[in-house]
Amino acid sequence: MRRTIRSFLLLLAAAAPLASCGETPAAPQVDPDVILIVDGLQIRRQEVERYAKIHQSTAPELGHKTIERHLLENYVLPLRVAQREFAERRAELRQQAQTLSEVATNVFELEQRGELLFHKRKLVTRRQIEPPVAEFAFDPEKTGSVSGVLEVPHGFIVAGCYEIQESAIVTEDLADLLQVGFATHTNAEWVEWLRQMQARLADKVTYVHPDHRDCLPTWLKLP
Repeated sequence: MRRTIRSFLLLLAAAAPLASCGETPAAPQVDPDVILIVDGLQIRRQEVERYAKIHQSTAPELGHKTIERHLLENYVLPLRVAQREFAERRAELRQQAQTLSEVATNVFELEQRGELLFHKRKLVTRRQIEPPVAEFAFDPEKTGSVSGVLEVPHGFIVAGCYEIQESAIVTEDLADLLQVGFATHTNAEWVEWLRQMQARLADKVTYVHPDHRDCLPTWLKLP
């Protein structure tokens, strides 16, 4: 009798793993703030929301889906991929930009210190510059000062705003802006890299938050 019970228990123990192997594995847990996973990069909602208000103020006719798609395609995704691919070069450029931002205490000093570096002074609207630069340039409290190191997809920018020219329409506000750039690529090289990056990432989406499926760049292939 004891031998029979022991044999029965052994059969149950052996069958247990087989039963579990036949079960459907649980879906991986994803942080609710993650809206997209592509090529192993987790894109969080906050990365888009931070600059969405800038675009909403300059293009009130655009819906949130269009704005999110624009930010993902033109800022968030290129930035995250570039941070991974060009980490060493970006670290060098960040240090150079940091040094400049520390020795130039106002926009006029930035103009002098940045004279031998790549720089440009131009009247710009919010739409014509990168989101972190627009956030700085159109803050009245920072007029005349020098930004910290502003990270953008193609490198870093140290900026200074001489003045803000407000208009009756927010979209037509202008900033007299000086930008000193520290770029990883020339413009032509960057355009080509963007094209190649999109081609590489197109079929590497492994997760999309259900609420954001309609907000992604059209070149991404959804799972």
